[in-house]
Amino acid sequence: MEKMRRNLMWAWQLLFALLRLTASQASEHTIVFPRLLENRAANGQKTLVVNDHITLQLTPSSVFAEEFTVDTVEEGSPVKYYFQGEEYERNLYHDRHHKASLTIKYRQRHSGGRTDWKTFTH
Repeated sequence: MEKMRRNLMWAWQLLFALLRLTASQASEHTIVFPRLLENRAANGQKTLVVNDHITLQLTPSSVFAEEFTVDTVEEGSPVKYYFQGEEYERNLYHDRHHKASLTIKYRQRHSGGRTDWKTFTH
């Protein structure tokens, strides 16, 4: 079960990386230092200021069913894995206007108590 979960997360990250690569080849390359702003409202919205020209209004995304299964074959036998959709949507956001989607992962830094974030875009 854990192996399948890791494979599914790896596949999502690979998909986002490939889409990001495709998008980056279509435009000019620029280094940016984005800022993530969190809304105090309970709706979970966030604002990602990428640069002076691009600001994403992020809304939590919902693309999975409440529960879903992945059917596979392991060592010649059918195996069914059950997953909770909420677990995979926890960090998933989208901006309808810019047609962008991304995951935001938070991690605690041990130095200075800062909270960092990273994204896998498009």
